[in-house]
Amino acid sequence: MAKMPLLVSALLTMSMAANAGFETKPDIHGDLVVFTCEGDLWLGNLADRSARRITSDEGVETNARFSPDGKQIAYTAYYDGAKDVYVMDVDGGPPKRLTYDPTGADVLAWTPDGKNVVFRSTRFDFNQRLWTAPVDGGPAKQIPVPRGYFAAYSSKGDLAYVPVSFEWANWYRYKGGGADDIWLYQSQSKAFTQLTKDLGVDTTPVWCGDDIYFVSERNGYSNLWKLNPKTKAAVQVTKISDGPVRYPGADDKRVVFQHGAGLSVFDVSSGKTTDVQFDLNSDKIHERPVVIPVQGAIQNVAPGPSAKRVAVEARGQILSIASTNGDMRVIENKPGARAILPAWSADGQKIAFVSDRSGENEVWTTDASGGGQPSQLTKGLAANPYALNWSPDGKTLALADRNGRVVVIDSTTGKVTPVMTAPGTASYDSYAPSFAFSPDGKFLTYQSIDEAWIMRVYVYDISAGKHYLVSSPNVNSYSPVFDSTGKFVVYLADRSLTPYPTWTHKYTFDKVVRINMVALDKGTPSPFLAKNDEEGGAAKAKADEKPETKLDPDGLADRVIDVPAPAARYRALESGPGRLFVIDSDEMASMSGNPPGILRAFDLDKKTLATLAEGVDGFQKSGDGKKLLVKSGPNVHVVDIAAGPGPLPPAIKFSGYTIKVNPRDEWHQIFNESWRIGRDFFYDPGMHGVDWQAVKAKYEPMLAKVGDRADLSRLLKDMVSELNCGHAYVSGAPVGGRRVPMAFLGIDAEPVAGADAVKIAKILKGDDFDVSARSPLAEPGIDVKEGDYILAIAGEPVKRNQDFQSLLVGKTGQTIAITVNSKPSMEGARIVRVQPLTSESPLRYIDWVNGRIAYVKKYGGENFGYAHISNMTGPGLIGFTKGQFQNVFKEGMIYDTRFNGGGYVSSLLLENIAGKPQAWFQPRAGQTWTREDWTNFGYSAAICNEGNFSDGELFIEVWKRMKLGPVVGKRTGGGEVGSGGGFTLIDGGSVYIPNYAAFADGKWIIEGTGATPDYDVDQDPAAVMAGRDPQLDKAIELLKAKIAKNPIRKPEHPPFPKKGVGA
Repeated sequence: MAKMPLLVSALLTMSMAANAGFETKPDIHGDLVVFTCEGDLWLGNLADRSARRITSDEGVETNARFSPDGKQIAYTAYYDGAKDVYVMDVDGGPPKRLTYDPTGADVLAWTPDGKNVVFRSTRFDFNQRLWTAPVDGGPAKQIPVPRGYFAAYSSKGDLAYVPVSFEWANWYRYKGGGADDIWLYQSQSKAFTQLTKDLGVDTTPVWCGDDIYFVSERNGYSNLWKLNPKTKAAVQVTKISDGPVRYPGADDKRVVFQHGAGLSVFDVSSGKTTDVQFDLNSDKIHERPVVIPVQGAIQNVAPGPSAKRVAVEARGQILSIASTNGDMRVIENKPGARAILPAWSADGQKIAFVSDRSGENEVWTTDASGGGQPSQLTKGLAANPYALNWSPDGKTLALADRNGRVVVIDSTTGKVTPVMTAPGTASYDSYAPSFAFSPDGKFLTYQSIDEAWIMRVYVYDISAGKHYLVSSPNVNSYSPVFDSTGKFVVYLADRSLTPYPTWTHKYTFDKVVRINMVALDKGTPSPFLAKNDEEGGAAKAKADEKPETKLDPDGLADRVIDVPAPAARYRALESGPGRLFVIDSDEMASMSGNPPGILRAFDLDKKTLATLAEGVDGFQKSGDGKKLLVKSGPNVHVVDIAAGPGPLPPAIKFSGYTIKVNPRDEWHQIFNESWRIGRDFFYDPGMHGVDWQAVKAKYEPMLAKVGDRADLSRLLKDMVSELNCGHAYVSGAPVGGRRVPMAFLGIDAEPVAGADAVKIAKILKGDDFDVSARSPLAEPGIDVKEGDYILAIAGEPVKRNQDFQSLLVGKTGQTIAITVNSKPSMEGARIVRVQPLTSESPLRYIDWVNGRIAYVKKYGGENFGYAHISNMTGPGLIGFTKGQFQNVFKEGMIYDTRFNGGGYVSSLLLENIAGKPQAWFQPRAGQTWTREDWTNFGYSAAICNEGNFSDGELFIEVWKRMKLGPVVGKRTGGGEVGSGGGFTLIDGGSVYIPNYAAFADGKWIIEGTGATPDYDVDQDPAAVMAGRDPQLDKAIELLKAKIAKNPIRKPEHPPFPKKGVGA
């Protein structure tokens, strides 16, 4: 791709700026076009190119669709924190809410009679299903199609739909197992027909007469195609290569579609495509500079030398705020730049920070008093910094970056000296080395990580440029600091190994962390030697005596000292005069993160550990060593270094302070930083052969059309899509505003014809593991049964043509009255009081799994086991554990990984599955048993589908390599270049850049293609609607055949030996 000439680029930018608008997801009816721009719906007229804004709520409105008569518009809106279906008149007026969806509803189309709006939702399980919401009110009804992501009805009532879509993946030229295909459901005959079978994406069908128009990437670019549903012949009708074609909408004569950042119209009769530029005359409300509270925008806080003031990083600006009494002053707020990681000099005169003022990250310094112009300290730093600190002597700065590097910087000349680059893995969201200066500023201690993920602690002599290992090379050691005297390096080490058995017949370790000290000079005694008091005492230290660090490398490894504090779950460490500070916890960390921290202090003289405060997230010592800056939730407290147990002192008052933010400046900075993160962290330095500089030149001019944060996210998604890679994501800034949560009863309910009631068709009862995870109507003593009727909720009567879920809006956290009866009338009704659920998704999932378990028992038999593994994190482990250990002696075991979105524990599960019992024991009484009773001893099969992604695909790939049994289903999604937790942007949004890829046997695996099952089995839609599961059926069939051919039984013990004399 050639770089755009500067003149052309400038003219394009000027043209866009004159009439900016990032127009998306259009529909057409006659000369009217409805579309989303700046987060609102607009109505444009093709006759005069005028357009007006028709919605203005703070929530985003999108997916607009005209009714067949053109008099109404259905759309998706994010109102009150929920995503639901609304309709409004084309001529204006208040919107009407049609759905109260538990997982969010996306508008797709209308039914041909104009009485219902078609939408998609995952309200029941993993599957996106198609539903209709009646315009006149009432509960949604499922269209008899098993899965559906996009859909459109013909005037005759036939449904063109896409069962599975990777629309969310930001992936141009995608050809994995989840690639969109178009199917036809004929409502009269109930017949299903697959219309497209291209390896790539065929998606978003709309009808124009008897033909289907859809978007396809068959020639490498997204374009509009025409499909004859009778012959299945497809013809390309546009030949566009300067921007993707997306989201067509159609009437009987024309097809409108999104073309790059604008709109185009294809005329069916003439075959011509015309770009459309509406005159928006927008007030650009989302570009208006805004004043925001500092409190909610803080990303870093650094104490001043005495902690009387703190330097705050908030929304890319650096502020100086008094801890107790005083003002707030802006230190750095360069428009279009992001300043991060403030660090005070020891004398309090300067603040250093990292900024991309120059277009790249560099270290800058400025006067701490504010008002001055910052000075650029480094040039060519080439880093994505994670931590910055100033040495106590003021001569040096140390910086750690996201590539696992530590460097030191001369605070006068800006000379950058590399200290180390960790040989282990590092990325923008993972390992970044911890470091600390000695009190005299002459040494630096840091941690590094190796290929085996073992961290080690080193000391670096800054003047000599030499490194010294101070921790054991065999023990995971981290969080190093110098003690307040400079004579010891103190660090945490995972070295207290006491195994604990678990009910899964494995073992684990807990409270493994100990505090270690290393005496740097061989003449320094341990502070824990036995004492012998004598008269006279020791000479007093001089008041002005400063700590000095001396290092004798000979025998350094032999001078490790165990601090006599109990082994625990320590995760952070700091030092003070005569004390060590740690963050501990009373609970084990879960897979979702650390529990609340407890700040504890160890007294080096008394050898006691005291609890100072709870609910602590982190701390940082002030430069003079007399204060701790303690973070607790959103609050920051200044704590005296000698403080004892008790409540934390009042938090620094950030409330009341505000800063000004210019959205357009931020959008430019976010674009540039996202592009740099892609350049610096994409796993392939060659960027898959993509000219990344040319990509920037292509998309940067479109910034002029961006009108709100959602537009920017779309632009960034298009940019990362050029990498043609999985795990390339963009998330927008957190959305505030009012949220009205919805409560749930955990039931399926049906409307009752001619009555103001709903009938309870099913009560979700959970499973045996968490008895509290059930419908509140299933609680003992409530005595409500399936088949009963609900007549009122919280005093509001149920009405016909109403979704009863609307009566549960805003009812979370309350006890509510439910009026029930065994008949649909108030005569003889009674009231039960319950606390509704905040979500019924866990119950829906349990119900789905219970249905699979019952299915396997019905068609496989009692000697078959089943486990569903929903992902490769905590929930997936739970699902595996529920299914595995109760079924280890089954002859057939099915591991269902369909819809497994990935994670990182596939190897743990495969380790359990792969083992087979090798030895058995026979007791005097009881059955034969084995110590290897954590693995299934029978035959196994796995099921996968298009919804498997990431580690959910690696599970299938490695399963096949290990030959654990047949794999049934569909080719998986094909995303095996991971991107971790993402990089946080200036406004709290994130960009995810794929940065580690899987390979085996010298070849990249899975990425772009997916893991392929041994038996390719479609979920035939007719069979699924009839209650069958073809993929489960095939797995059962294969296991039955294996068992029949070679049955597996528990071995019988051999004859008992005879060992008597003469026997």
